[in-house]
Amino acid sequence: MSESSPSKRSRVTIRDIAKEAGVSAASVSHAFRGNHHVSAETRRHILEVAEKMGYSPHPMVSALMAEIRRNKSVQEETVLAMVDFFTGAARLRKTSRNLIYEGAAKRAKALGYRLDLFEPIEEGWSLDRFAKILRARGINGIIVPPLPGQPDLPEGFPWEDFSVVTAGFVCRSHPFNSVRPDQLGGMELALSEVSKRGYHRVGLYISAELDRRVRHAWSGLYYWHCSNLEHSPPGELLHFYDQPSHEEFAEWLESTRPEVVISDFGVAWDLIQEYSKGRKTDYVLLICNQDNPPFCGINQNYAIEGASAVELLSTQLYRNERGAPALRMNVQISPTWVEGDSLSRKR
Repeated sequence: MSESSPSKRSRVTIRDIAKEAGVSAASVSHAFRGNHHVSAETRRHILEVAEKMGYSPHPMVSALMAEIRRNKSVQEETVLAMVDFFTGAARLRKTSRNLIYEGAAKRAKALGYRLDLFEPIEEGWSLDRFAKILRARGINGIIVPPLPGQPDLPEGFPWEDFSVVTAGFVCRSHPFNSVRPDQLGGMELALSEVSKRGYHRVGLYISAELDRRVRHAWSGLYYWHCSNLEHSPPGELLHFYDQPSHEEFAEWLESTRPEVVISDFGVAWDLIQEYSKGRKTDYVLLICNQDNPPFCGINQNYAIEGASAVELLSTQLYRNERGAPALRMNVQISPTWVEGDSLSRKR
């Protein structure tokens, strides 16, 4: 085998790149990690030189250095931003967003970052001014939490200057990598639980907007489930609501009399608690957390979603990937079942 064969070539090192690019080894390291210690122009130059030289990081060395950086006390933290562009009512902000943020902040700290929460819409900042604030603080990575009822990401923000990951169902369509709950798996788990406990008349009472946002994973799987029953329930057992209404919910319960109701959280907290007293109807929530007894249902694992968003974002920063990727990646987080008193163990 010749000396020039791939197996005999020495691996290109950071020092080799630094020498060729005319910069320090530290500058090369900063450029690969995507932080603000080098200018954008210098970063582009270093990355171009590295590509021409055929550089590829050694996976074991990269893992070791990441561990060293996590355990090393540093004077200046690399800051990530969770940017909430939500303009609607605060219900979802108090549930999913906070859980996503908690999981993301914990994981960010473990990886050597700090995660700051920004609410530019609430503060009244213009998007251009807000982008300048992020740049001034050396923030290159952004996580966008759920934006209920908002079909598109805000226009006028220079998304191309930042590494971006969305968490949850942010909008109808966007070009960025995302981490989201497996809503289809959640409905499948809910239907499986009620079926094995002997329920047949299963009612589905959900927000039309939320079902659209989850790409009809809830209603679609419900229809499939009904089509496989020997005696399919009548169509009125599936109800879409626009705004939660006590009267509408009570009328639907009285007219259809389901054995169990599967519902999203939007109607659950103010309606199900009121009408569950003294009723035989049982309930399963599609958005349910372990700290919300007595209902049982699907834990979306928002904290894990936030942690995974940080991991995906740190990878993009390491590769210096800004703006929309050529091929979008969607990471799904599996749901888990939360046991509670709202569902009988066996009918």
